[in-house]
Amino acid sequence: MGVFAAQGEQEGQLAHYVAANGRGGLIISEADSMQDGYENLLHYSQWMDFDITPILPIDVAMGAVMKVYG
Repeated sequence: MGVFAAQGEQEGQLAHYVAANGRGGLIISEADSMQDGYENLLHYSQWMDFDITPILPIDVAMGAVMKVYG
């Protein structure tokens, strides 16, 4: 908790949820780069495992889909 208190919320954080069963949580954040989020999670990696799933707005994703699959 001391590390979290010192580090605080990640810039761009929109929401932070904790699983009611005590087995994890979910942070939703918005950023132009994955680097800041990665640097932030390194502070906690000795205690937790992380899965990072980048997501795109549907219009951006569909542009890529149409470019590749036309």
